[in-house]
Amino acid sequence: MNPNFIKENRDSRGVLQVLELQDFLDFDVERIFTISDVPSHEVRGNHAHHHCHQFLWLISGMVKLEVWNTEGSKSLELSASDRSHYLPPLHWATMTHFSENTVLVVLASEKFDPADYINDFSVFKSLVGLK
Repeated sequence: MNPNFIKENRDSRGVLQVLELQDFLDFDVERIFTISDVPSHEVRGNHAHHHCHQFLWLISGMVKLEVWNTEGSKSLELSASDRSHYLPPLHWATMTHFSENTVLVVLASEKFDPADYINDFSVFKSLVGLK
């Protein structure tokens, strides 16, 4: 998935951001939620999903994202220059270092289901074959 698929139009009136779902997401959106007002020392996410696809869309601010999958981990920063990230199932994501004005929109392929969550990192590592 191309990380620069959010179209942005700027002019003297402000910024218009556009996400045309059918053109860029490989899943139907069943749930949308936001994450905001997170103290900078707090951690969000810190789990994976068995089935749920998620698309993270940063509206404002900055957040650090650590993602683990079958190949190991990668760290990235969602900010004004890179506003989005796709998280397929079986990708462990941890979000930290939220700036004061961070607003993150999450588009999810599934309704909330506690059984879909993998909350234990050792269980996740076993499922994806990480040592």
